[in-house]
Amino acid sequence: MGTNGQIYWSDSHQLSSVFEGYMDAVKEHDGTEMITEVYVRKEDLNTFLATVRTDFIANNADVTYGTIRFIEKDQDSFLAWASESWVCIVCNLHVVHSEVGIEKVKKDFGNLLDRVIEFGGCFYLTYHKWISKKQVEAAYPQFREFLMLKQKYDPSEVFQSDWYRYFKDMYSDVVAKITN
Repeated sequence: MGTNGQIYWSDSHQLSSVFEGYMDAVKEHDGTEMITEVYVRKEDLNTFLATVRTDFIANNADVTYGTIRFIEKDQDSFLAWASESWVCIVCNLHVVHSEVGIEKVKKDFGNLLDRVIEFGGCFYLTYHKWISKKQVEAAYPQFREFLMLKQKYDPSEVFQSDWYRYFKDMYSDVVAKITN
């Protein structure tokens, strides 16, 4: 049974726009929106959202968008972002383009990822570089092995990206052991 090219109701609901008055609210602030995706178990969703809501209010996080969808386990990828069937929470935080604004949103995202880890969840690795090595290892315990396999199968590093170079630098201790 093939489904390629078909559109389901869950596909189009993600095309929603931001809330009415959003542009007026943010136009006076020099900034942009930054996305992240986090994943928790279905049975943890309500408690997770209540906890994160409390955190966001306490820290005055500037949440501009959010959506929730269900995702199924990825059984093929080595660094699977869906290591089990999850509830995916996508949210955007407003980033004010100043030193203080960027540090603020880094902390807000870091707190969010820490909460996800507390709930035994995961997050999507590629949206930003504001994650710690500790957070990566908690959500992706196979990450070191990924880097070792990358060096094994691509020792000349023909295939690379900014993302790969960022994590290669973060894990320079692992990469140094492999190449020596």
